[in-house]
Formats: sequence, C-alpha cells, structure tokens
Amino acid sequence: MIKKIVLDENLSPRMAQALRAFIALDEDFDDLVVEHLRDLGYGGEADDVWTKKLKPFRTTLIISSDAGKRKQPKGTPLPQMADQLRIPIVFLYGELGQRFMLERLRALLVMWPDIKEHLLRSRRRSMWRIKCLAHRGYRLEEWSRRKPKQRQFPFMFEGAETGDNRSGRG
Repeated sequence: MIKKIVLDENLSPRMAQALRAFIALDEDFDDLVVEHLRDLGYGGEADDVWTKKLKPFRTTLIISSDAGKRKQPKGTPLPQMADQLRIPIVFLYGELGQRFMLERLRALLVMWPDIKEHLLRSRRRSMWRIKCLAHRGYRLEEWSRRKPKQRQFPFMFEGAETGDNRSGRG
C-alpha cells in the first residue's frame, strides 16, 4: 500500500499542495502523505541519488514529467532508477509534461481514480504514463522501457471531437 507520494522537482511545489488537498478528501487514503522533492531536502540532487533515499521503496509513488530523455542526464535517468529500485512511478508524458501547471494538475486529478485503482490492487512495481490525447482527454498507460505494454484507460471531456460525448470513462 502506498504511504507517500513524492513529486519530482520538475513539477511545482504548489502542485504538491493542491494534490495534498485533493487526496485529503479521499477516504481510501487517510494517512497518505504528499511531499515535494524540495520539501524533503533533495532538490538539485541527481535522480540516482535522491531515489535511493526514498525507503521503503514499495510504499512510495513518484510523480514526474522527467521521462529520462535528456541527452546528458545527471546520473542514471529517473525511469531507469525507478525500474531498478522497483518504485511505482507516474509520468506526465509527452506534451503534457510541457503544459502549464494547471493542465498537469487536471490530468492527475482526472486520472486519479484509475491511478488509485492500480495502487490499491497492484502488488508489484509498475510504471505508468499519462498522455494527453488529441481530442482533449487523457489516457493512463502501463509503461515499460523494455517493450510497450498499453492498457488504456481513456477519459474524454464533454463534447470531445470523437463523436462520443460521454463524460465518463470510455
């Protein structure tokens, strides 16, 4: 069971505050702590340094928009460290990682029921990514750096251009 969510330093500390307030309303996670990397004193450290300090690994969820695609990363990239240490992680992937903070937060809040389902159900380490869809929705996908394994959980906003105007999951 996840006890702590840590937001990477590429996400705003204000995003951690908003997520903390939102999760406080969720009865399934009464004792869940939401921290920003800077609050823990790990700001500015390489990914391979601060991830090792997150013990116990299996009770911590990392949320990041750093998919480890820099040409010259500081140390071992975050996805590789999470995989090695078996830390659950959710990436705000692709263009979503470059959007304004409010859009990133909205994606997390919209996808929270699906993320929560996997946190409560899964007994193994998993890597997930939230992608922004062209028709103004989001999709949560299980992600492996070895081979892509997509399990899709689409959410579309009312009036999406696909002709499907449902406001729930498709």
